[in-house]
Amino acid sequence: MMKFLVLLLCFVSHVTLSWVPEMENKNLFEGDMVLTPDDINSNGYASIVGGRWPNNIVPYELSRMSSSNHIHVLRAIDEYHKHTCLKFVKRTNQDAYLSFYPGGGCSSLVGYVRGRINDVSLAGGCLRLGTVMHEIGHSIGLYHEQSRPDRDDHVTIIWNNIQSNMRFNFDKFDRNKINSLGFPYDYESMMHYDQTAFGGGQVTIRTKDPSKQKLIGNRQGFSEIDKQQINAMYNCNRGGSTLPPSVPPTVSPVAQCVEGQDLDNRCLGWATSGYCTATDPAHLETMKKKCCKSCKESAICNDKNTRCDEWAKKGECKANPNWMLGNCSKSCLVCK
Repeated sequence: MMKFLVLLLCFVSHVTLSWVPEMENKNLFEGDMVLTPDDINSNGYASIVGGRWPNNIVPYELSRMSSSNHIHVLRAIDEYHKHTCLKFVKRTNQDAYLSFYPGGGCSSLVGYVRGRINDVSLAGGCLRLGTVMHEIGHSIGLYHEQSRPDRDDHVTIIWNNIQSNMRFNFDKFDRNKINSLGFPYDYESMMHYDQTAFGGGQVTIRTKDPSKQKLIGNRQGFSEIDKQQINAMYNCNRGGSTLPPSVPPTVSPVAQCVEGQDLDNRCLGWATSGYCTATDPAHLETMKKKCCKSCKESAICNDKNTRCDEWAKKGECKANPNWMLGNCSKSCLVCK
């Protein structure tokens, strides 16, 4: 069976880059990825289809890290909980799990491997929010953005500025090995190389659009596309979790939609996640102006998940209103 990858992408408003040399390990694939023998035997590219964590649950442990550094991992995990349907849980007796430790650089296996411990190395220079999120991104099955087959349409690799023995890190994948789920190339992805990666301070990646040059290499957190792609990858809109898949922008759009129209192709996903009745006034205002059609259709009184009644009885309508009101309106008694 053909194996596929899903690439990830990430958010930054005003970028302060935090690319660290610990992400340029010459002994690892693309500097920070650990490949299994199966990965290497399949042309060196891990399968994202087989690498997704079952039931969207990712066990982890922090016992190998000093307690003072736990907060760096927990903050990164919290971002995944806020913006995706993945659920990170403390490991009990699971065979496959993430084990964070203070290694000699920043690195991780790519995706879930049955029965395999994923040792996520976080040296001192890696303990930044976006860098930890980047390594967790690999752990859930994500490769680097500039490895996409269409990357040459968006960036130029300055090969002469890269050491000859490091040039393999800039290889790109064939189209028959990549499934980016239709999402566009994302300069702002947390999974994109920095402009001087493996260049010793010299520029190794130049964006075709000069205005994007300072955006690449974001290590501040998710881009909007990152959030959407992870949620699509893990089927978050199909009852994968009680966490919302992605959020609408908080900046009010200039255009005003009319009844029966949507002005953004993400409206259906936002409406399904309950943002038509969001408690955040900024999100609610955006939905009113951009998503007239989807918000009207989402007002139909029904439950979109068979476990709605169970969750409602446990108090989730109040504890998790953004998702519950949009997906469990009948059980939450917000319509008739």
